[in-house]
Amino acid sequence: MRASRFLSAKALGALAVAGVVVAFSFSSTLAKEAESPGVLLAFWRLVTVSVLWNAYLWAGRDEGQAVCAWMIQVADA
Repeated sequence: MRASRFLSAKALGALAVAGVVVAFSFSSTLAKEAESPGVLLAFWRLVTVSVLWNAYLWAGRDEGQAVCAWMIQVADA
């Protein structure tokens, strides 16, 4: 996996986790403000994660295949 010139892989991972936490925190607040049902919010979360996951797999095929293989091994354990 390649790291950015400016940030290490560890820093990029930490930023990614922080971004996900902030996004989930804002999503519940926005859902309350919009008075949308929880099922609708869950649907859009699922769609968003599916699109991002597939984009990740297509962007780095070797790394993506390694991640999928690891997830399958963990699930079988």
